[in-house]
Amino acid sequence: MFRIPVLLAICCVARLAAADSEWWSNASQHYIFVSNQPGRAYLKTVQRELEKAHRCYGIIFPMGNYRSEKGKVRIFATRQEYLDCVGKQYAWSGGLWNPNKNELSISPLDPKFPADIRRRQLHDTLFHEGFHQFVFTALSSRTPSPWFNEGCAQALESMDLEGRYWRIELAPWRINNARKHIGGIQLQKLLDMDYKEFYGSNVDANYSRAHSLMFYLLVGAPAEKRESYSEIPRKYYMAMHNHKDPVTATKLAFTGIDLSTLSKELVAFWSNDDRVAKASDNWTLKK
Repeated sequence: MFRIPVLLAICCVARLAAADSEWWSNASQHYIFVSNQPGRAYLKTVQRELEKAHRCYGIIFPMGNYRSEKGKVRIFATRQEYLDCVGKQYAWSGGLWNPNKNELSISPLDPKFPADIRRRQLHDTLFHEGFHQFVFTALSSRTPSPWFNEGCAQALESMDLEGRYWRIELAPWRINNARKHIGGIQLQKLLDMDYKEFYGSNVDANYSRAHSLMFYLLVGAPAEKRESYSEIPRKYYMAMHNHKDPVTATKLAFTGIDLSTLSKELVAFWSNDDRVAKASDNWTLKK
């Protein structure tokens, strides 16, 4: 989730401008960080994880000669400051990409949780929201379709670097969610959704189905050498570059794909423990 109303974004900027003297900045290869935290340890962790995520995104969706300006990241000193900026409707979040401000907001972690849980929460937040920021920048300030944007962001949460290779660690609740919602998938309807419908009354099922689709296309299909399916994500990405329109890009990405057959394949994949496990174990990206 990344959308924030324009008025909220303006109010947030105004509040932060009033306290400019408290903020300091730091830059890395792909990001500019702004923070009012007294120390720099948390920023260094965020910086390391985001740069790591950026490398992962760039392998799957090469930026080439496309726009590559540095992404803006704001790290808050307190949870309340973060909530004042993003709004009460996002009180559940630990980070939020805001395309209206072209900025990624990051909350401090709750010290009540054990260190390993905090590390996992931060990783998932940065890999998810960081993808929204990456693809928006790569597509010259265009937001892709929700099935692609939210589906990729969720699938990429499961990826991490082990030595020279990227690996997948799929959380059990993701598998359970996929099995809960995949049986009722109407693939054409999912692909046609705009953000208002995607974030509407059936939002949980939409998120789950978008993840189930993109995890299969990014991980399952490549591991099983189903090239007609594994080529879809990059076809969509390239079509967005060339045609600038999410509807046109979706049509081009799925040209020649029988959606009924793909829907059945998704149900079969997520219903089979061995296929899910083998896909996760056999999938790698070289650093």
